[in-house]
Amino acid sequence: MTFEYSLDSFRAPTTNVPFLIEEFLEALSAHQELGLPLNSALHILDELEKRLRSNQVVSDLISVRLDNYLKFDRSNVEEMQRAFNVLLVELDPRSYVIKCFELLKGKVVENEKKGIEFFCREAVTTLLNLGVSSFFINKSAVEHFFGSSIVDSNDCLDEFLRKIYPHYHKFDLILKIKTPVGVVKKEILGIFDLSLSSRIPKRFLSDCSPDMKTLEKGWKYLVATDLRAFDYFSAVEVTKDKIARLHDLFGMFYHKGSYALDQNAVVVQKCCLKESFDVQTLVNRMHFVDDNKPKDAASKLDHMVKTILLPSGPDREKFFRVIDFHGISSKSETVENQVINLWTSLETLVPAKSHGSIISGVAYGVLPFIGLNYVRRIFERLTFDILRWNRRELTRALADTKFPAGADIVEKVFCLVVVKENEDTLSEFLGRLLNFELLRFRVFTLNKMYSRPEKIFKSIESHQQRVEWQLHRIYRTRNSIVHSGHTPKYTSLLVSNAHDYFDQVFSTVCKFSSQPGGFDNFSSCFDYAERLYAQYHSDISRMSTLSIEDTSSVLWKPIDRPTKWSLFPS
Repeated sequence: MTFEYSLDSFRAPTTNVPFLIEEFLEALSAHQELGLPLNSALHILDELEKRLRSNQVVSDLISVRLDNYLKFDRSNVEEMQRAFNVLLVELDPRSYVIKCFELLKGKVVENEKKGIEFFCREAVTTLLNLGVSSFFINKSAVEHFFGSSIVDSNDCLDEFLRKIYPHYHKFDLILKIKTPVGVVKKEILGIFDLSLSSRIPKRFLSDCSPDMKTLEKGWKYLVATDLRAFDYFSAVEVTKDKIARLHDLFGMFYHKGSYALDQNAVVVQKCCLKESFDVQTLVNRMHFVDDNKPKDAASKLDHMVKTILLPSGPDREKFFRVIDFHGISSKSETVENQVINLWTSLETLVPAKSHGSIISGVAYGVLPFIGLNYVRRIFERLTFDILRWNRRELTRALADTKFPAGADIVEKVFCLVVVKENEDTLSEFLGRLLNFELLRFRVFTLNKMYSRPEKIFKSIESHQQRVEWQLHRIYRTRNSIVHSGHTPKYTSLLVSNAHDYFDQVFSTVCKFSSQPGGFDNFSSCFDYAERLYAQYHSDISRMSTLSIEDTSSVLWKPIDRPTKWSLFPS
């Protein structure tokens, strides 16, 4: 849930009930004070009401029954504000995460994995929105449960939860920086609690590596003091924000200025443990998506240039403009610029509609692509992880698996996991997973979710709803940054989602535009995707049982069109 390269379906949600309430109240205030449409706030309310219900954390925390909070007139802004101001106090984020921890401990004792997963998701989302770093949670989990310490009882969980609970700590930090702000007076640097030096202050000497003690020409040491943060990763992020803000301020008067940071910082905790940590500074959330090695990227670029029709069609300029915005986002160091440019990429990519709002048009255009790719992506990732675990065991299991002729490896794994005829083979395979608990639980969960057509249909519908909510959230975040200068707490988490959505749409559009039989304009690509998804949706809804022959219908992929080379290979 905190591994940055996980699929969005496996990562913890971007936001949850306490923060949705905050967002809803802010949207109501914006409606009253700035005259923004009420519909934006009501869209948040739709998601909020759905997530309030059947939530044990909510029901355990509130003292007034939920129905009494949700009895209001949607056109009466003041009535909704009164109700949710009270509910926000009852569902305060810190109370919420404590209750998550309490309920999680109970589910661990009962070994009830579905409950464990739900309360973990709620806890992680709350911690991230409070300001705890996902890197810190992930590193702590790996060290605590998979490191050298012995996990011999449920008491180990208490120690772990105490470690990741949002306690404020004090940190000092040092890193190497190449910057033009060395001419700025100390008093101005002091406003940001920063200082520059040509030497390492004595208090850091024992914590710095030989590499840190070597200073190249043009570089200086930047020292940040009395940083208040939940963990040492967050302390680095706070410092980077200060550096970016200082340089933006300096850039008002010196337009040629830029800065570079060294790869690592040394962070010293001044309280509690009084330890030092080496922390990576060059973290770009645009990079947390599926990527290619340089040689593979070059090969794919060569194939695209030779086959894709869009660059030579009527949308040539639009095609390269979309790529430009994506490139600007990739190079940017601030999440605000990344979100703004990613949204602009999506908005430019999707053909404009003659009616409806901008966000409704983008969501309408994007959702068919996400829906078509959803199930296959889940099983592609499962296949990849099983191969990483044990390629030989997978080969052994697939030898006894029934699957359709011509199936690729992802379709074979799908048949192994969900098709009823392969139940015995799956049971044997699960038995060989031994202590790989997370992988076994994922296989077990996917079996329950995709073994019947109605469950597949429900899973896709649910995912489409979540993506639509997320697209609206990305758009609201973009507007908040541009119009009010406010950056929501979860903005950094949105970058990975926005980038993932863009990549899915753009790569599929390129496939639709590839020769032979490809389209040379965006409108045709999007119209084609809309019709494909409608057909895909209809095909799954009409299934009564899931058979081996249904595999290709569930795991959608673009068709290979016939070419003269397939007819005349010589």
